[in-house]
Amino acid sequence: MTDRFALRVSSAISTRREGRASHQGTGKRWDALSGCMPSIPPQSNPGVIQMRVDALMSKVVAACSPSDSRATATRIVWDRDIGFLPVIDAESRPVGTITDRDVAMAAYMKGCPLTEIPVGELMATKVCCSPADAEVAAVEEMMQDAQIRRIPVVGGGHKLVGVISVNDLTRASVDAKVGGGVKPAEVAAMLAVIGMPRGEDAQDTAAHRNSGHRP
Repeated sequence: MTDRFALRVSSAISTRREGRASHQGTGKRWDALSGCMPSIPPQSNPGVIQMRVDALMSKVVAACSPSDSRATATRIVWDRDIGFLPVIDAESRPVGTITDRDVAMAAYMKGCPLTEIPVGELMATKVCCSPADAEVAAVEEMMQDAQIRRIPVVGGGHKLVGVISVNDLTRASVDAKVGGGVKPAEVAAMLAVIGMPRGEDAQDTAAHRNSGHRP
């Protein structure tokens, strides 16, 4: 790890910590653990041209509803070769998310057919969303702070219009057409923070590595 990259990772971790500390007691935090549904404000840096989320997001998005069975969700995940599904209400607004891991764990823990388990019973209900016109930098910050890899994108009326993922950001970082709008070093630093064990700071993680344990 180069000194410059290590500095980026350390800075990202420090920012994440400071953000959590500054919001203690307010009931508002930029992560998926607080029970709220934060949404990134659009254009956080007025006057500065930044790449927008809608330029990189996947616009053809599969979704399911809380009343669908886990079998239905599994079929969508299999057919579309994806690992993440937004769960939407009757107005196409995100109310939860489900992953292929959720499906697998439900099959093991519940001990009953997936057709008998509604999505709404086991979906994650703490949803981090981004407006389509938000800056990509704001999405990177959200992913780091919440330690998530995919974020539903919403438009007017908070309706689902897309999904942006770390894969989208990674591809953009090496795409000459993007013109440097997403920097490889920033994406790498973001991934380093996302991959940190939850609840452990950088020193704890370093101690695990130095002792021969993989986080």
